[in-house]
Amino acid sequence: MFFFLPTGSTAETSRKPLVTMSLAATCVAVFAWSALVEPRPRDAVAFREAEAYARERPYLVDPDSDGDQPERAEFEAQKREFETLLMRGADRSGGAERRLSLVPRRGVAQVGWLTNLFVHFNLMHLLGNLLFLWLVGPLLEEAWGRRRFLAFYLAAGLVASLVQFFLERTSPASIGGASGAIAGCMGAFTLRFAATKIRFHYFLWFIRIFMGSVHVPAWLCGLLWFGRELLDLEGGGAAGVATGAHVGGFVLGGMVALSMRALGSEKTLLTVAESAEERARRTERFADAQSALSRGDSERARESLTALQREAPDYPGAAMLLAEVDVHSQRGLARLEKVLRPLLARPEQASEVRTTLHRLWPAIDARGFSPAFAWQLAEQLRAWRSSEEMIAALLEAVAGGTGALAIKARALLDAAPPREVPAHVEVEAPDAPVSDDARVLPVTLVAAKREGLEVIVNGVSRLVPFQVIAGVHGGLVGRALWVDVLIHQSGPRTALRLSGADPFVPTLFPGTPVPKAWQDFIAATRRAAGVQPGSAPWEHFESVDALTASWATAN
Repeated sequence: MFFFLPTGSTAETSRKPLVTMSLAATCVAVFAWSALVEPRPRDAVAFREAEAYARERPYLVDPDSDGDQPERAEFEAQKREFETLLMRGADRSGGAERRLSLVPRRGVAQVGWLTNLFVHFNLMHLLGNLLFLWLVGPLLEEAWGRRRFLAFYLAAGLVASLVQFFLERTSPASIGGASGAIAGCMGAFTLRFAATKIRFHYFLWFIRIFMGSVHVPAWLCGLLWFGRELLDLEGGGAAGVATGAHVGGFVLGGMVALSMRALGSEKTLLTVAESAEERARRTERFADAQSALSRGDSERARESLTALQREAPDYPGAAMLLAEVDVHSQRGLARLEKVLRPLLARPEQASEVRTTLHRLWPAIDARGFSPAFAWQLAEQLRAWRSSEEMIAALLEAVAGGTGALAIKARALLDAAPPREVPAHVEVEAPDAPVSDDARVLPVTLVAAKREGLEVIVNGVSRLVPFQVIAGVHGGLVGRALWVDVLIHQSGPRTALRLSGADPFVPTLFPGTPVPKAWQDFIAATRRAAGVQPGSAPWEHFESVDALTASWATAN
């Protein structure tokens, strides 16, 4: 005695497969209704007309019987009449099962095209189909979504029924069962989840009992099952089994899965577990790029970011970080210009633009920007009352060219008073105030010393002693991290703003993942300043302005 039965898979779903459960429940309900509420009637006279007709014409049943056969035309007419009587008897005695089944002899116009998907002729027929539906349905439903999966299931069932219909166009036999639709699910599953392992339990009784379980790749299970169905179909089909429906459904499922892969839909229609793995992988690549840039390994950072953008072109922060890699590796400013240009049109992105420019300015040669963008950037910085040094450098880059913009830039430079570079910059250095009660100064961290943090403010280095730090507030805006270091001083509340893309912080904690390095930096700064013991390193905010408001309005 030997049993080998599939009982599950290594993949897990993260939500209830409501469509799969509903389809299974419908099959059970139809089976119960047809067996209990409206069973097959015991109609002794259902086939009496056909039997009487055949007794008078035995050659219709047995060609070798005694009796003269009529001419061919008359014989064919009698045969059609006999089949009609058989159909009538089958319909009378078949009950709900017969009425809901697909019967090729009825022709194209019949309700059985849909209802046959839920009809089962015995308990083992029902249980076997539900087992295979439960193996493959939930994962497909979670990956594709409920509506898409339901539409696919019904389409697979219709195509499977169509194949069997054309193989038996004149048959009066009933076609029913969910196996054609489930075969479609199996074909799609075999390709979409090829690496998933199907768990089989086995039981062998030969002299002694052997039992246990093994795991077989889904692609191999599907290939072996489909091969067996093809052999059965070539041999005329197994008795009482709609082999054509199985083959047709499986082929359709495989074609749908291949089409989705070719169109790229497979990369976007994911299970919850696959989405989590993808997010973790992308986050790791972004963190690896940040870490590589902080070590000065621009090529490693570029490789990680390029791979990340192939998978997720719109991954938050990736384009900006890749632009920073270009700046630090002296590959030009084209990518930075491309990233900054749309940000200039969004007032809510002003803080990010200023912070990025302040952080990268020491490595930027403004002549690398196109004249039109350099002019646009200079105009925007003038509106924000940002660093005069940056504005002047941009105008000089434009003035070095030709055309109307160059003339305008020269006029502005000639009209500007002589600039004096101060020996040091106070924290109150001019910048665009966020509000009347708060001011944010984008800075770049260059050193962490025993006495304080050394930062670059408006292009000039300054030491910020720990004793003047009033607080450290971290904020996640989307996936971008911002850290505001509040300063004790008179007038508007002022914060020095660090970007989570600042390459220096990870170098303070070698071998530590970038997010953890920032957590450690925030905690260490708070300890050194004696502020906010035990507070969370950062909170989530809808915008950078919301982060500013969190400390600007605090008592």
